[in-house]
Amino acid sequence: MSNVNLNKRIMRRVYMIYMLRTLINPITLKSFVLFGAAFAMASLISVTNVLENMPSIADISVFFSFTFSAFTGTEVLVQLLVVAVAAVGLWLVRDFVRAFSLPLARV
Repeated sequence: MSNVNLNKRIMRRVYMIYMLRTLINPITLKSFVLFGAAFAMASLISVTNVLENMPSIADISVFFSFTFSAFTGTEVLVQLLVVAVAAVGLWLVRDFVRAFSLPLARV
């Protein structure tokens, strides 16, 4: 194999790795996981019925009691999806804060 062919093969691989890293960054992957879990969760629960039965947010104790009983009264798969959506959502918020904060303000 000549040096020119070897150089082309190596540079083609380097370019492919660069493109994959550019296209598939951690924020993009977390966003796909978040939207996938949210879609799966929405397909398993009736969001309109939950919103109709939900009490006013102004009465905080009743709202938290409803939220807790709704969470504990669902299937395990729905509970896992709710926890996954919350965790990945918070993880994305942390990434956005780090990405858009000043370099000196990062902890």
